Amino acid sequence: MTTETGLPPALDALKSTVRQIVRDECIPLELEYLVHPPQEGEPDNGAPRGVLEAVPGVLGSLSADQWGRLNHLSQQTGIYTSFVPEEYGGIPLDTVTTALIAGRLGESGSFSTTFGAQT
Repeated sequence: MTTETGLPPALDALKSTVRQIVRDECIPLELEYLVHPPQEGEPDNGAPRGVLEAVPGVLGSLSADQWGRLNHLSQQTGIYTSFVPEEYGGIPLDTVTTALIAGRLGESGSFSTTFGAQT
């Protein structure tokens, strides 16, 4: 069974959920993220490990509460480890599901930069 989009219902629901998170949670934080550059010697307030080192000078910063909320939402929806190989604790996803998640995350420019640095 497929939906109007031609996707199985579970994939269509995941695509909608990720789009909603990006629209409601990520995009509203973009300006704040970009105008608050990380300060040398300051903690990264919960930013995903390695992100600040991967793209120095490109990323901004968010409060620990903001990172915590994004981390919690991504864990609840199952996308937190969606691009991590299974042998390192990620979840096994097929290429179509991975592409759907990446496509929706790409709708937020600064979030997709952060996400891309991790993958």
